[in-house]
Amino acid sequence: SIALSGESQQMKESFDSLRFALLLSILLVYMIMAAQFESLWQPFIIMFTVPLSLMGVLCALYLTRTPISVVVILGVIILGGIVVNNGIILIDTINKLRAKGTDLVTAVVESGKTRLRPIFMTTMTTILGLTPLALGIAEGSELQSPMAITVMGGLALSTILTLFVIPCIYIIVAGFLMGKPVEVSIPARKIYPEGRSLPIKRPKPLTKAQPEKTKTIILPLPEVESKLDKPKIKPLILKPDIKEHKPESGPTMPKAESLPEVKPVSEVRPELKPKLSPEIQPSPELKLPLPPSLPLEPKPPLTELNSRQEQLLEHLKTAKKITRKEYAQFFKISVPTAARDLKQLLERGILIASGPLGPGRWYELKH
Repeated sequence: SIALSGESQQMKESFDSLRFALLLSILLVYMIMAAQFESLWQPFIIMFTVPLSLMGVLCALYLTRTPISVVVILGVIILGGIVVNNGIILIDTINKLRAKGTDLVTAVVESGKTRLRPIFMTTMTTILGLTPLALGIAEGSELQSPMAITVMGGLALSTILTLFVIPCIYIIVAGFLMGKPVEVSIPARKIYPEGRSLPIKRPKPLTKAQPEKTKTIILPLPEVESKLDKPKIKPLILKPDIKEHKPESGPTMPKAESLPEVKPVSEVRPELKPKLSPEIQPSPELKLPLPPSLPLEPKPPLTELNSRQEQLLEHLKTAKKITRKEYAQFFKISVPTAARDLKQLLERGILIASGPLGPGRWYELKH
């Protein structure tokens, strides 16, 4: 038997794995949308955008003479997650309008009108962003060029078809689930042949039973000057001559003599000073005796040095310094006992402490 091997076998295996990846990606997208919309039939309608995009992919590959390769299949997988965005926007808007009480057909039409511009804007930005990659201007971009062509072609055609196909499928499926077909009422319009003017609306002829209604129009009459009118005479207003009044010069009065200044009296005569009775005389200040001074407590007598402290002093003559922890390990005692011994030596002035407070503080002999 003859079997193909080598590069052909590798291509077949890669195509099989990519086909499985495409089906898995579509299934995952459907599951996510079903959880979001809490419905099974609405994501199913949105998934119709994927075959619509495949039509655009085939047209783009045919026009650009691009063969089907692994990179093209990768572009189809990417396209499956992009083209569903337009359907999601439409279905979500329809659901919001129907939740407000709008009927089915009106909600579908209004969603297409309101979401037309956002859908075209997102599609155009994606296509224009992939244009340099599709043209293969940069070096080494020949491998990614088929993927960009695939995404651009599928996205362009699916965007146009989504605006027509998805609303129609939604109306059909929603009417089937409601149990009655949806009637779409379209207002009737008269179609006139080309080149013929529209009919002019003329008033209906009057009958005997319907007398003609006349409207009375009141026109303003022009003003006509009468010859009998007397000429208007302006009233004369006489202004009295008011002369300035100057005071007459009379006899001058003599000036008053200047009086001497009177200074206020600052001293009070002794006979005018108020005398207080002995009962009201202020009592001299009483001086309170000082409290007796308390005797100072005698300081406790200093205890004698124990054997550990004497050995420590001998040890510090050679070791120079020691910490609390080293002291406790040296004599195999607890740290609190070591701290108490060192404190007694500090109080006697034999040792001095240096460093921060804590276990790391060291002690040395005072020179």
